[in-house]
Order: sequence, then structure tokens, then C-alpha cells
Amino acid sequence: MMDSHNQSMESLQTGPEEIRILKKRKHELRADLKTARKPWKAHGSFDLKFWSQAVKVEKIRLERSEVDRKISLGSFEGLEDEWKKTDEAKCILERIKAQEQTKKICEDRVSQIENAPHRKSLRTSFMKLFTTSTMGMAIENTGAGGRDPSQQANFRSTMIEMYGAKHPTQSWLWDPIIGDYVDEDQVQASHLFPYRNGQDTMDGIFGKKRPAELFSPRNGLLLCKSWERYFDAGKFVIVPDIPDIQENVMVSAVKRWLNSEPRDYRVRVIDPDWEKGNKMIVRQLPLTFSEMDGRPLKFHSSFRPAARYLYFHYCVEMLRMFWQHSSQGKSSQAAAILQAEKGKPFWGTAGKYLPRNMLLALVEEMGHDYKFVLDGAAGSRLDDDKLLLGLLSKGVKARPSILAPGIFDHTTSEDESGLETEDSK
Repeated sequence: MMDSHNQSMESLQTGPEEIRILKKRKHELRADLKTARKPWKAHGSFDLKFWSQAVKVEKIRLERSEVDRKISLGSFEGLEDEWKKTDEAKCILERIKAQEQTKKICEDRVSQIENAPHRKSLRTSFMKLFTTSTMGMAIENTGAGGRDPSQQANFRSTMIEMYGAKHPTQSWLWDPIIGDYVDEDQVQASHLFPYRNGQDTMDGIFGKKRPAELFSPRNGLLLCKSWERYFDAGKFVIVPDIPDIQENVMVSAVKRWLNSEPRDYRVRVIDPDWEKGNKMIVRQLPLTFSEMDGRPLKFHSSFRPAARYLYFHYCVEMLRMFWQHSSQGKSSQAAAILQAEKGKPFWGTAGKYLPRNMLLALVEEMGHDYKFVLDGAAGSRLDDDKLLLGLLSKGVKARPSILAPGIFDHTTSEDESGLETEDSK
């Protein structure tokens, strides 16, 4: 008789014919999505027809991701728990969670209009941001092919200057995370708050800054490309460099950090099952991704990125990690990983980084174990409570895949593009 272990192994393996049927269904869903996304117009404040169609689009995307999950799991030679630890599984599962959240937001909008069809709300401005444009946001001249190349070039050159990154004699740039010089063509000027989200969305979350900071060096870091690829893939966070010290002196240590200039930061690796953990980051340095855990950032000047944008990145990675682990039935374990010694969260300091009402929406999504994110709460803003959560959901779906090219890549910008409206023409 076959033991239970082998039965579990066998039950996960799907035959070639079943895989063929699933791939055919995925092809059909792609055609359905193309049909459902044919342009339709929103009138004024985005009407019921518009949002009902948005729900339909999200349902198709969600079903297609479920087909991806079945193909991947059915092709995996091992137990389901082992499959869920793979990067392929995590990419699929977090995308499913993001699509579920997007669908829910659209369904809520349908319900709002049905229950109060003549009621005007400040939330309409958020929904416009959330739905229109090629990246699912109401931004123009951003993303591949649409952004002015001079913006990124200026962003990069300004960061090189402000961070003192250029080597005095060689064509190298300093990477503060790995703490060494890298060939300049291997260094990426990376946004903390992604440029694809747009300045309007940045203002909706952080308030208007003058000058605008979407392309400010305060919203970026210079990273080697091999590290930047995983920058917002739920693998690591950048947090205040506060020593893991005894409780009775913790308050004074936090106070010193808050009052210090410049402030110091360190890396924390948050995915214990990361397949690339034992891989070298760059060829010339004997340093693996996992060995970066706890490593202080080393800057060549007193200039630092703004803490609010680092905290935004922290929240992005926390949500991605939650979705990856909750799909494994381990959401509390994910929260525990994000705690330092004695239950102190990795970030470790209070601050006024993100609107309280938007952080509350994150806590509602992730659960009580994650209430520590409210330590970074500023005053609530009038924008939609779900702006941050919706933005992070869109970011998960729009981000380029960390996987090798293949059937389980993240959906393309074509798949995730928004709905054409009178305002977006």
C-alpha cells in the first residue's frame, strides 16, 4: 500500500492532458480579457457601467492567475508545502491576493454607486488615479516608452552627486547597500516610491511637496542591478539602524536615532525561503543575499533618502510578504519574521510617515498581528482610505517578474493597463 507521503506527492502531479487543457483555458481567458478591456467611456465621476465592467475584468484576471497556480502546482514534483516555498509559487500567490484586493475595491465602488447614485465623494479622485493609464494609474508620460528619458537621466546624475557616489578615478559608482563600488553600467537609479505611480498619487499619499519629489534624490537609491531586481519583491527591507539592545535602554537608543543627522539604516532579509539567498550578489564580492541581513548601509556623503519613502517601501514589502505567507497559512509567522528581538518591529521607531487612515486599511487587510505599522502613522488625509492598499495591489501586478521568462511571468503592462476614459485620451 502506498504511504500517505507518496499519496500526497502523487496527488499534486497533473498529467500532460490536464496541463494541456489548463493551458488552453489560459489562452481562452487571455482572449476574454482582451474583449472585456475594449475601450469604454466613463462619464463624469465614473458611472456604474464603468465599475461593473472593471469588476468583470478583474474576475478574468483572477481566474487566469488561478489557472497559472494549477499548472505550476500540477507540474511540481513534490509536496504542496514545498511548492509554496518556491519563488514561482510566491509570485503567483501574491498576484492572486493583489487581484482579489483590486476586485474588492472595484466591487465596493459598484456598491457605493448603487446605494448612493447621486452622492459625490472625494474618493472619486482616487478611483481615477487607480483605474486610468497604461499602468493602472492616472499618470501620463511615465512607464516604458512614455516617460521623458531626461527625467531618469537627471534623477540618476543628481543622486550620483548628492550621494557622492562617483569614484575619483574609475568608472565606478558606490552602492550603499553592498558597501562597495560597482561598474557604473551595472548601477540602477532606483525609486523608493515608483515613478509609474505618478506625482498625483504621491501627493495623494504624502501631501504636496515643493519642489515635487517623484524624481528627487530623496526618493531614490543607487543600487547594483543584481540587487535592484529584487528591491520590491518581498525579499528585504531597509530599516533604521538601531542596535538590538536591552529594553531599559531601547527608548534612549530610538531617541538618539530620531535626533541624529544623518540617520543610519540597515538591511533586513525577510524571506527565509528565498531561493537566491545563498547566491552571490556580484561576482567580485564574496557576499550572498542572505548575508546582507543586518548589514548597515554605507553612504559616502551625509545625504539620505527621506524616511517616509523608505517606510513606504517597508509597507510594500510587508504586504507582499504577508500575501506570500498567508497563502501558506502562515500569516502570523510572517508578522513574527518582521519583528526584531523581544517583539520589537524591524522599523523600531515611531514617526509620521504615512496617513493613519491608509495604514489602518493595511492593518485591516493583514490582521491584528500587524498593528505595529501604525507606529508610522501621520494624520489622516481626505483621500480614499484604500488609496495605499490599492496602490500596493497594483504595484504587485505591474512589477516585472523576478522569474526567468516563461508562462508564469507577471502579467504584462498590456494586461494590466487601465480602462480608457474621456479623461485619459
